[in-house]
Amino acid sequence: MCSNGSCVCAPSCPASNTVTCGEPIENRCVGSSCNGTGTKCPSGQTCSNGACVCAPSCPSAGSVACGDPIQNTCVGSSCNGTGTKCSGGATCYNGSCCTPSCPANLACGQTASNGCGGTCNGTYCDTGYACNQQTGICDCQPTCLPGAACGSSDGCGGECIGSCMTGYQCAEDTEMTGDYECVAKTCPGGCPCGKSCVLGECVSVTCAGGKPACGCGVCCGPNEYCSGGVCIPSLG
Repeated sequence: MCSNGSCVCAPSCPASNTVTCGEPIENRCVGSSCNGTGTKCPSGQTCSNGACVCAPSCPSAGSVACGDPIQNTCVGSSCNGTGTKCSGGATCYNGSCCTPSCPANLACGQTASNGCGGTCNGTYCDTGYACNQQTGICDCQPTCLPGAACGSSDGCGGECIGSCMTGYQCAEDTEMTGDYECVAKTCPGGCPCGKSCVLGECVSVTCAGGKPACGCGVCCGPNEYCSGGVCIPSLG
């Protein structure tokens, strides 16, 4: 730095944790000083009264066998509690490894002890029902088998959106929600001239006796003939 028109050393003190524990902290400029001493120690140790000593540490309970006291890493220091480590799906209960067990087919909504301080929550329901864990009630599960007819029962008070005969489709009643029935298929957008919609398909209009339609699907009478798409009475 510049002082009195000359460049001189700028005093600076290193961090205490970069200086060995107990050693004075040296200023980088001769003649300048720093306060305190270093605190740097090897891993697992801490600086105390100018010397590196063991840093107390307690392992996690889950890393120590169930019921065993938790040993501090430093002699003379202690840890609270005991270990909880168990194997094979067992849980630590009252200082011993215990394997939880729940009654078979415990009904939905019922509870029971698992023998290890925990609770068993029942989920069993009759066929066609599923346990609602929030309400503890067996809810009916609607079932519609493949090929079920339109409007047939789903087993839970509702109806199936099932199959219909050719030319018909299963649709919900516009006035009664949940009521399904077979209705004739429509021809979206209508049919072109000379054809009409029959069960969802546009088919050519055929008149009595197999005669073709006149114009756009008009059948002429027995005493008429078609001319230019118009039925004209026959003379005589």
